[in-house]
Amino acid sequence: MTAAESKALRDLEVLLGIPIPASSEAKLSFTAEAGHVVGLRCQGKHLVTLPESLGNLRWLQTLEFDEGVLHRLPESLGRLNELTKLVIRSTQLEALPVSVGDLVSLSLLDLSSNRLGNLPDSIGGLVALVDLDLQNNALTALPATIGHLRDLKRCTLTANQLTNLPASIGQVQALEELRLDINQLVELPSSIGRLSSCGGRLKSGLKVAV
Repeated sequence: MTAAESKALRDLEVLLGIPIPASSEAKLSFTAEAGHVVGLRCQGKHLVTLPESLGNLRWLQTLEFDEGVLHRLPESLGRLNELTKLVIRSTQLEALPVSVGDLVSLSLLDLSSNRLGNLPDSIGGLVALVDLDLQNNALTALPATIGHLRDLKRCTLTANQLTNLPASIGQVQALEELRLDINQLVELPSSIGRLSSCGGRLKSGLKVAV
Protein backbone atom coordinates (compact mmCIF):
# COMPACT_ATOMS: atom_id res chain seq x y z
CA MET A 1 0.00 0.00 0.00
CA THR A 2 1.38 3.40 -0.93
CA ALA A 3 1.85 6.20 1.58
CA ALA A 4 -0.92 8.15 -0.14
CA GLU A 5 -3.36 5.24 0.23
CA SER A 6 -2.43 4.85 3.89
CA LYS A 7 -3.12 8.54 4.45
CA ALA A 8 -6.57 8.24 2.90
CA LEU A 9 -7.47 5.37 5.23
CA ARG A 10 -6.06 7.21 8.25
CA ASP A 11 -8.03 10.34 7.42
CA LEU A 12 -11.20 8.28 7.12
CA GLU A 13 -10.47 6.53 10.41
CA VAL A 14 -10.09 9.92 12.11
CA LEU A 15 -13.55 10.95 10.87
CA LEU A 16 -15.02 7.64 11.98
CA GLY A 17 -13.21 7.52 15.29
CA ILE A 18 -12.43 3.82 14.84
CA PRO A 19 -9.98 1.75 12.77
CA ILE A 20 -11.01 0.24 9.44
CA PRO A 21 -10.24 -3.49 9.34
CA ALA A 22 -9.10 -5.42 6.30
CA SER A 23 -11.99 -7.76 5.53
CA SER A 24 -14.33 -8.82 2.77
CA GLU A 25 -17.31 -9.38 5.06
CA ALA A 26 -17.51 -6.59 7.68
CA LYS A 27 -19.85 -3.63 7.26
CA LEU A 28 -16.86 -1.34 7.83
CA SER A 29 -13.86 -2.68 5.96
CA PHE A 30 -11.41 -2.39 3.10
CA THR A 31 -10.03 -5.04 0.78
CA ALA A 32 -6.61 -5.06 -0.84
CA GLU A 33 -5.07 -6.86 -3.77
CA ALA A 34 -1.47 -6.78 -4.96
CA GLY A 35 -0.64 -4.29 -2.23
CA HIS A 36 -3.33 -1.74 -3.10
CA VAL A 37 -6.77 -0.88 -1.72
CA VAL A 38 -9.38 -2.08 -4.22
CA GLY A 39 -12.54 -2.03 -2.10
CA LEU A 40 -13.97 0.16 0.66
CA ARG A 41 -17.24 -0.41 2.50
CA CYS A 42 -18.95 1.62 5.21
CA GLN A 43 -22.47 0.97 6.51
CA GLY A 44 -24.46 2.79 9.16
CA LYS A 45 -21.73 5.21 10.19
CA HIS A 46 -22.27 8.87 11.02
CA LEU A 47 -20.10 10.43 8.33
CA VAL A 48 -21.23 13.79 6.94
CA THR A 49 -18.48 13.95 4.33
CA LEU A 50 -15.45 12.02 3.11
CA PRO A 51 -11.87 13.26 3.21
CA GLU A 52 -10.38 14.90 0.13
CA SER A 53 -7.58 12.32 0.40
CA LEU A 54 -10.11 9.72 -0.82
CA GLY A 55 -8.76 10.47 -4.27
CA ASN A 56 -5.46 8.88 -3.20
CA LEU A 57 -7.05 5.43 -3.50
CA ARG A 58 -6.14 5.27 -7.16
CA TRP A 59 -6.61 1.50 -7.46
CA LEU A 60 -10.06 1.48 -5.83
CA GLN A 61 -12.61 -0.57 -7.80
CA THR A 62 -15.62 -0.60 -5.47
CA LEU A 63 -16.81 2.07 -3.04
CA GLU A 64 -19.92 1.47 -0.94
CA PHE A 65 -21.57 3.68 1.68
CA ASP A 66 -24.91 2.58 3.01
CA GLU A 67 -27.36 3.82 5.65
CA GLY A 68 -25.60 6.92 6.95
CA VAL A 69 -25.86 10.70 7.07
CA LEU A 70 -23.40 11.44 4.28
CA HIS A 71 -24.23 14.85 2.76
CA ARG A 72 -21.53 15.33 0.16
CA LEU A 73 -18.64 13.73 -1.69
CA PRO A 74 -15.21 15.27 -2.29
CA GLU A 75 -14.15 16.56 -5.70
CA SER A 76 -11.22 14.15 -5.52
CA LEU A 77 -13.72 11.37 -6.24
CA GLY A 78 -13.02 11.95 -9.92
CA ARG A 79 -9.43 10.74 -9.49
CA LEU A 80 -10.61 7.17 -8.87
CA ASN A 81 -9.98 6.10 -12.44
CA GLU A 82 -10.27 2.37 -11.73
CA LEU A 83 -13.64 2.61 -9.97
CA THR A 84 -16.25 0.32 -11.54
CA LYS A 85 -18.89 0.24 -8.77
CA LEU A 86 -20.08 3.22 -6.70
CA VAL A 87 -22.88 2.73 -4.19
CA ILE A 88 -24.03 5.65 -2.01
CA ARG A 89 -27.38 4.42 -0.78
CA SER A 90 -29.82 5.45 1.97
CA THR A 91 -27.80 8.46 3.10
CA GLN A 92 -28.54 12.20 3.04
CA LEU A 93 -26.51 12.93 -0.08
CA GLU A 94 -27.75 16.19 -1.63
CA ALA A 95 -25.46 16.70 -4.61
CA LEU A 96 -22.74 15.07 -6.69
CA PRO A 97 -19.37 16.69 -7.37
CA VAL A 98 -18.76 17.75 -10.97
CA SER A 99 -15.78 15.40 -11.00
CA VAL A 100 -18.11 12.38 -10.96
CA GLY A 101 -18.06 12.59 -14.74
CA ASP A 102 -14.37 11.66 -14.72
CA LEU A 103 -15.14 8.10 -13.55
CA VAL A 104 -14.73 6.68 -17.02
CA SER A 105 -14.51 3.03 -15.83
CA LEU A 106 -17.72 3.16 -13.77
CA SER A 107 -20.26 0.54 -14.83
CA LEU A 108 -22.63 0.60 -11.82
CA LEU A 109 -23.86 3.72 -10.02
CA ASP A 110 -26.39 3.26 -7.22
CA LEU A 111 -27.50 6.51 -5.59
CA SER A 112 -30.91 5.29 -4.44
CA SER A 113 -32.74 6.66 -1.39
CA ASN A 114 -30.87 9.92 -0.99
CA ARG A 115 -31.81 13.61 -1.30
CA LEU A 116 -30.53 14.42 -4.76
CA GLY A 117 -32.43 17.28 -6.40
CA ASN A 118 -30.41 17.39 -9.62
CA LEU A 119 -27.50 15.80 -11.44
CA PRO A 120 -24.46 17.63 -12.83
CA ASP A 121 -24.10 17.86 -16.61
CA SER A 122 -20.84 15.97 -16.21
CA ILE A 123 -22.85 12.77 -15.60
CA GLY A 124 -22.67 12.33 -19.36
CA GLY A 125 -18.98 11.52 -18.99
CA LEU A 126 -19.76 8.10 -17.51
CA VAL A 127 -19.25 6.41 -20.85
CA ALA A 128 -18.94 2.86 -19.40
CA LEU A 129 -22.10 3.07 -17.26
CA VAL A 130 -24.46 0.10 -17.60
CA ASP A 131 -26.61 0.31 -14.45
CA LEU A 132 -27.95 3.57 -12.97
CA ASP A 133 -30.22 3.54 -9.92
CA LEU A 134 -31.62 6.89 -8.78
CA GLN A 135 -34.88 5.77 -7.18
CA ASN A 136 -36.22 7.49 -4.09
CA ASN A 137 -34.60 10.89 -4.52
CA ALA A 138 -35.97 14.36 -5.25
CA LEU A 139 -34.98 14.76 -8.89
CA THR A 140 -37.14 17.20 -10.84
CA ALA A 141 -35.26 16.92 -14.15
CA LEU A 142 -32.41 15.09 -15.85
CA PRO A 143 -29.57 16.82 -17.71
CA ALA A 144 -29.57 16.52 -21.50
CA THR A 145 -26.15 14.87 -21.24
CA ILE A 146 -27.92 11.69 -20.08
CA GLY A 147 -28.06 10.95 -23.78
CA HIS A 148 -24.29 10.44 -23.82
CA LEU A 149 -24.62 7.22 -21.78
CA ARG A 150 -24.63 5.01 -24.85
CA ASP A 151 -23.89 1.76 -22.93
CA LEU A 152 -26.61 2.28 -20.30
CA LYS A 153 -28.91 -0.76 -20.09
CA ARG A 154 -30.88 -0.25 -16.87
CA CYS A 155 -32.05 3.09 -15.49
CA THR A 156 -34.27 3.28 -12.41
CA LEU A 157 -35.92 6.63 -11.70
CA THR A 158 -38.82 5.41 -9.56
CA ALA A 159 -40.15 7.72 -6.83
CA ASN A 160 -38.70 11.07 -7.81
CA GLN A 161 -40.38 14.36 -8.80
CA LEU A 162 -39.73 14.27 -12.53
CA THR A 163 -42.16 16.26 -14.65
CA ASN A 164 -40.46 15.55 -17.98
CA LEU A 165 -37.56 13.75 -19.59
CA PRO A 166 -35.00 15.28 -21.97
CA ALA A 167 -35.38 14.37 -25.62
CA SER A 168 -31.82 13.06 -25.51
CA ILE A 169 -33.06 9.97 -23.63
CA GLY A 170 -33.82 8.59 -27.08
CA GLN A 171 -30.08 8.47 -27.82
CA VAL A 172 -29.48 5.79 -25.19
CA GLN A 173 -29.89 2.97 -27.68
CA ALA A 174 -28.59 0.21 -25.38
CA LEU A 175 -31.34 0.86 -22.81
CA GLU A 176 -33.28 -2.28 -21.92
CA GLU A 177 -35.17 -1.21 -18.80
CA LEU A 178 -36.38 2.26 -17.82
CA ARG A 179 -38.42 2.60 -14.62
CA LEU A 180 -40.39 5.83 -14.29
CA ASP A 181 -43.20 4.94 -11.88
CA ILE A 182 -44.15 7.26 -9.00
CA ASN A 183 -43.16 10.54 -10.65
CA GLN A 184 -45.12 13.54 -11.95
CA LEU A 185 -44.72 12.85 -15.65
CA VAL A 186 -47.50 14.13 -17.90
CA GLU A 187 -46.01 12.84 -21.13
CA LEU A 188 -42.84 11.27 -22.48
CA PRO A 189 -40.71 12.77 -25.28
CA SER A 190 -41.40 11.36 -28.72
CA SER A 191 -37.74 10.35 -28.95
CA ILE A 192 -38.40 7.57 -26.45
CA GLY A 193 -39.89 5.65 -29.34
CA ARG A 194 -36.33 5.02 -30.55
CA LEU A 195 -35.66 2.81 -27.55
CA SER A 196 -36.64 -0.39 -29.27
CA SER A 197 -34.56 -2.43 -26.82
CA CYS A 198 -36.93 -1.49 -24.01
CA GLY A 199 -39.85 -3.30 -25.62
CA GLY A 200 -42.38 -4.37 -23.02
CA ARG A 201 -39.96 -3.70 -20.20
CA LEU A 202 -40.71 0.02 -20.04
CA LYS A 203 -41.99 0.59 -16.50
CA SER A 204 -44.01 3.76 -16.16
CA GLY A 205 -46.94 5.22 -14.29
CA LEU A 206 -48.11 6.18 -17.77
CA LYS A 207 -49.49 3.48 -20.03
CA VAL A 208 -46.91 3.79 -22.75
CA ALA A 209 -45.97 1.07 -25.21
CA VAL A 210 -42.55 1.34 -26.84
